Amino acid sequence: MTSNSNLPRIYVFVNSVGSPGPQLVDGDEALPYNGAAIDELGDVVVTCASKNLTFLKYDMGVTSHQKHDLYSKHFKGGDYILQWVDPAMAAGEKIPAFQKALMIAKKAEAAR
Repeated sequence: MTSNSNLPRIYVFVNSVGSPGPQLVDGDEALPYNGAAIDELGDVVVTCASKNLTFLKYDMGVTSHQKHDLYSKHFKGGDYILQWVDPAMAAGEKIPAFQKALMIAKKAEAAR
């Protein structure tokens, strides 16, 4: 049996926040909360836009089963831990493994 501490992690976090409120984009309500899920190596697994933080957590699978098929596929059907990174924690250095993965992801994005 594998202990949870040995399972790979997927970090789900708010990547950016636009202007909240009743804005319309092409006749539809704007989705100001942009989320991302990255693995420990900094690979982006999933991105999503939602209208608020509650919906973002749901849409990204933190409080639902949404996107779990994609997470499982990323790890070739293996187990993983889905970890929500609170915006306040993401801004600080409270989760060193997340900070390292985020740094790798940003470097990869800049290299493109």
